[in-house]
Amino acid sequence: MLALETVPHLNRFRRPHVSRVKQSGPIEAIFVKHRTFPALLPGPRDDEPTSSTRAANQTLSLMDRLGRYHRPTYEHSFRVGCLAQRVAGNLGMSAEAVRTITRAALLHDVGKVAVPTAILDKPAELTQQEWAYLDLHCAIGADILQQTKLLENESYLVQYHHRWYAANNSLVANRDEERRTSIDIIAACDAYDAITSDRPYSSGRSRDEALAHLRADAGTQFNPRVIEALYEILDTPSDSQPQNQYREDAPTAN
Repeated sequence: MLALETVPHLNRFRRPHVSRVKQSGPIEAIFVKHRTFPALLPGPRDDEPTSSTRAANQTLSLMDRLGRYHRPTYEHSFRVGCLAQRVAGNLGMSAEAVRTITRAALLHDVGKVAVPTAILDKPAELTQQEWAYLDLHCAIGADILQQTKLLENESYLVQYHHRWYAANNSLVANRDEERRTSIDIIAACDAYDAITSDRPYSSGRSRDEALAHLRADAGTQFNPRVIEALYEILDTPSDSQPQNQYREDAPTAN
């Protein structure tokens, strides 16, 4: 587990931060009119444990915190969650795996609440020290999720979502295929949205340019099966178009 006290800027995000997140307001206050986001976090069936519902509620609370800290990261995370859910379904993963992947994808960047907004919004190349701060967000996010005691499976996916496909094969060689594929799904969806979105330092590229980039790195940085599944779902109309639906109702930074 990351020792946050070793990073001066992050001290206030240790236990007190997680405590404040866990005490956030009711879910209804997060999205008043929005319909797509709750559907990403389906509750359990009657014969399933209520821990799934509690994990979904915790995810919404953490997303609310992220949205209030840095809206662009929140919006990016929401889109990645939408994509990851569909890719996981396309690959025929179990219902529980789809829920875990969706929650982890929505929270993959939650660790950025500990990164100064001056770094997140910087319109120029980051310095070496700034990159060092930014690179901590995976470990910080995993630490936050572990401390909730409800999202420990998701914390592993958050921890390694920037690790390359080839490295993941070695990293989780003794673990199950489902976990390895889950990491690959979040990595690919994260990269696709990052490439196609406008950032302070660059303009978003087209869908075709992004897919060409991902395919060029399939087998090394990205899982080839996941990239093909992403290609398929982007060619398939979806009932949810989050880019146009969530903006009005998403948490604001005030």
